[in-house]
Amino acid sequence: MANRTHGTGSVTQRSEGTWSLRYYAPGEDGKYRQVRETIKGSQVKAEKELRARLSNLDQGAYVDKKKLAVRPFLDRFMAEYACNKALKTQQGYLQLINAYLGPNS
Repeated sequence: MANRTHGTGSVTQRSEGTWSLRYYAPGEDGKYRQVRETIKGSQVKAEKELRARLSNLDQGAYVDKKKLAVRPFLDRFMAEYACNKALKTQQGYLQLINAYLGPNS
């Protein structure tokens, strides 16, 4: 398989008001795989969602859509996204996480 990058994707209509997004994203093993998502609404909304996914990939903020428990998701969020934010912002995120989940959940 050719080496895929995350710079491109496509939007195709499935049925009236339903759109399919297709793009490449890294899996748990680091290899890129094709991701497909269904978006309901207008074509403009679907294209906006695709741009958001590609932007997240470019910024390193992409989170796979696989089902993930809340705490592991937030741990990953803190390690991969929040680490690039100001210390005060990181502390605010942790305060909110601990307020809702508790520090040792």
